Amino acid sequence: MPHRTQLGQGTERPHVLAVGIGGAGCNTLRAISPSETLERFAVNDLPHPSMAGIKRRVFLEKTGLREIASMDETAVRALATTAEQAIAVEMAEADLVVPIAGLGGEMGSWGASLVARVGALKGATVLAVATTPFSAEGMNRRGVAEEALRVLRTHAHGVLAMPNDPLLKLAPNLPLLRAFEVLSRLAVQPIQDLVRVMTREDLAALKAHLRVAKDWRLGIGEGFVDHPELAAVEAAFRSPWIPRDPVDARGVLLLMSLPEVSDWMTRAIVEDVDLRAPRADVLWGAFEDPAADRVRVSVLLGF
Repeated sequence: MPHRTQLGQGTERPHVLAVGIGGAGCNTLRAISPSETLERFAVNDLPHPSMAGIKRRVFLEKTGLREIASMDETAVRALATTAEQAIAVEMAEADLVVPIAGLGGEMGSWGASLVARVGALKGATVLAVATTPFSAEGMNRRGVAEEALRVLRTHAHGVLAMPNDPLLKLAPNLPLLRAFEVLSRLAVQPIQDLVRVMTREDLAALKAHLRVAKDWRLGIGEGFVDHPELAAVEAAFRSPWIPRDPVDARGVLLLMSLPEVSDWMTRAIVEDVDLRAPRADVLWGAFEDPAADRVRVSVLLGF
């Protein structure tokens, strides 16, 4: 029988490190607002405008990056290369590491797996966020992205995959750069929400929950006036980034932003999610945003 587990029952907040890798990853990283418990760190081969405003940086050579990133941490546990050691120093004692990258190019594709490998070997929970190319970008770039995603899934405990193609459905008339800004904000929203609800005591449960599925997909919905909690869930499950039937989901990470947290509203949202993904274990958390005039629900479905 599926389990429900609530986040936020502890007292100490975890140290979260969001790592942007490559140009696309660093651009997305800039959509994250740092805080006392959430830090940002940029990785690239050369200085790039996408790194503007991010103080912590590491520059890595592309040569040999794929081979290092592809190493199996169960067989090769030593952080012996210069690239691994540079990442490990900046990572310090992070509890939750979030590699963020656009796959298809050299740095983003293999740098994300490198960061995930180092984080896992240092004992952190690793939740990666990866965007994949438009279909029109060609077979070569898409082939690299597919292979990179496969490798990334061997290192990270969970990977949130965000294909670019649904942008054409969500915002068909937006200029491309503006559409990428929309995608960046969507991709990092669940990370920022997770930081609001998690405690260090939740890390083991999150790591185990992420491991139940290989493919994690995102839906975000908002509700306003009539039954806003149900409207938000409905909108989240209509996400173009959820390509499969939620009935097949094995896990759900459910995050709620509420004008006022109440037992009846969180219960209504969890029960609605249960109906839509009846086979999935649900790990959920809620936080209060008094300035908000709406309910926002973020769901990560794991298949």
